[in-house]
Amino acid sequence: MPGLIPKIRSLRSPRLPTGDKPSPDRRQLLLSNGVLRYELVRARRRSIAIQALQEGIRVRAPRWASIAAIESFMRLQEGWITEHLRLRRDTPPFSWREGAELPLLGDTVRIVAADVKAIRAADGRLEVPQGLLAAGCREAVLGWIRGRARALYAARMAEGAARLGVPMPRLRLSSARTRWGSCSHNPSGPRISLHWKLYLLPPVLIDYVIVHELAHLVELNHSKRFWAVVERLYPDYRAARPELNRLGRALPPL
Repeated sequence: MPGLIPKIRSLRSPRLPTGDKPSPDRRQLLLSNGVLRYELVRARRRSIAIQALQEGIRVRAPRWASIAAIESFMRLQEGWITEHLRLRRDTPPFSWREGAELPLLGDTVRIVAADVKAIRAADGRLEVPQGLLAAGCREAVLGWIRGRARALYAARMAEGAARLGVPMPRLRLSSARTRWGSCSHNPSGPRISLHWKLYLLPPVLIDYVIVHELAHLVELNHSKRFWAVVERLYPDYRAARPELNRLGRALPPL
């Protein structure tokens, strides 16, 4: 499933047996440029993965992986870790004020106070009721984005499911830290989760993530057969993947 930026670096290992829920462990590692504090999470997985989150570095590892093996892998990825921490440090928090520019469907809109009763986007502007803007509009705007995202995702999912000849899955909006989307099969039927922040990106990338997750309704893996299903609906998927990573990295922390 497409990963939510920051990108994950992984070292493949054999399949794990079923284990307990992940338990975080705060640790530190001496690297060439200083001490790195990180959070280690043991999980049911086959690989060691490093995630550069807004709050710092998280490492997800198999339960059987030794600390020595984990930290050896981290040292090999020191350059990647340093660069992603720099990007996080240099990205200022978003300022929710009039005139601030917000990405929306791949374009940029400017937040303005307007004589309107509800938030709306028009002509490169995101018009916010004057009283709402004065009181701080973050939660209201994010709620508006989530509502618009749900409607768009549902429409695009319905079209993709029809093209694949599969039933329309249930839709869930996600705020996951490391995934743009995921597909799960439950007793009540399949469900696709899509991150609300996808609505900030160009529609073609939204379509790519949706197609990726719909393809898991046919192939529950990332085999050649899976990518063949993706290619049927989205022939240019190879170009979409790096573009999703590039633009995802540039999104402001909201």
